[in-house]
Amino acid sequence: METAKEMIGSVYEDLARGSNEFYAMWPDQDEFVRQKWGLMVAAARTTLAAMLQSPIDEGQKNLIHEALVLDAPLAKHRTANTRLFV
Repeated sequence: METAKEMIGSVYEDLARGSNEFYAMWPDQDEFVRQKWGLMVAAARTTLAAMLQSPIDEGQKNLIHEALVLDAPLAKHRTANTRLFV
């Protein structure tokens, strides 16, 4: 889910700026996102669902709704490594 990847990318940027230890363990942002994006799936789904209640274009709402529906069966089976540093 692209939203989750964008969210974990933002987390990476904050952590890499604030922690030399974190950056030493994860010097490659793309690799971090590839391995850790699953940490943000629930938050991304929640964010997208909340957007359905906001005053945005109906076409955008339809795209969000479709993404959530298509992702729902996958979400049940998704597991994530919940540790950022390892």
